[in-house]
Amino acid sequence: MIDNKAVIAMTQSRMMTCRTRHMRRREHYVREQTAEQEVLCGWVSRDLQVADIMTKYLVKDFFIRFRNMIIK
Repeated sequence: MIDNKAVIAMTQSRMMTCRTRHMRRREHYVREQTAEQEVLCGWVSRDLQVADIMTKYLVKDFFIRFRNMIIK
């Protein structure tokens, strides 16, 4: 799940702009997989984005909640 609505829109659109033409091979791969419905991208709120425990500084409450979600 993704917490960035712009990225979700980019995976679902084949339109290229000056901002998206720099995309690397793996981003094009995700687009192709989304088009073939092998990968589904959906938005998830910050309160449920467990991946944040690996990438962001979290307040104690979020850290404990996400840690418990991973451990269970």
